[in-house]
Amino acid sequence: MGTTVRNGAGLGEKGGGVTFKSIHVDMCIASRQCWGMSKSDKTKSAILNVARKQFWAHGYSNVSLRDITSEVGVDVALVSRYFGSKLGLFQATLVDVYDWPELFESRNPDVAKVLIERLRDDETGQAVVQMLIANITDPEVGDMVQEDFTKRVVAPLETIVGSAWAKERVGMFLAAMIGMSMMRNSFGLTGISDVSDESYAQQLQHLARNALRYIA
Repeated sequence: MGTTVRNGAGLGEKGGGVTFKSIHVDMCIASRQCWGMSKSDKTKSAILNVARKQFWAHGYSNVSLRDITSEVGVDVALVSRYFGSKLGLFQATLVDVYDWPELFESRNPDVAKVLIERLRDDETGQAVVQMLIANITDPEVGDMVQEDFTKRVVAPLETIVGSAWAKERVGMFLAAMIGMSMMRNSFGLTGISDVSDESYAQQLQHLARNALRYIA
């Protein structure tokens, strides 16, 4: 049996933040998606999952490779073997961070509906917001994270929105969606954090619809 990794959280483990699932070195043994994987592949997967949890919760510069490998229960040298470097490992955690096919691969998607559903899902949208909060101003990877977000989220959304005010609309829309997520899950702002999921969704819809109809 491997070493069990305790749950981590986003900004505060109580009253908000993102709750990351527990991870086990040999967790793939019981997972259908990992059937047939070699021991080395399972170890690589465990390192990646723990790195995602730690980097996204605490920020790249605040996490050492030893922090990650000690949770997994493996030698730090395996990071170089599988990912090349600490930066390579961080970049690997971002490969599918914006993997939202219902938004970026659909024809005429309902942008507001898709993003609202994503942001209400702790395992997808909330984790992405936490990653951005922890890393967008990081002295080592902040610029890279910002450029990646712009290329993979902002630019495609501007194309989808496709109007003379696309930049303004997308900017206001993302600011509203990400800001609301922070207020509800990290800051615990009354009137946002203490309402039902249904009421929160209505708040998001109100902001989203107005942002996407903006005319200068």
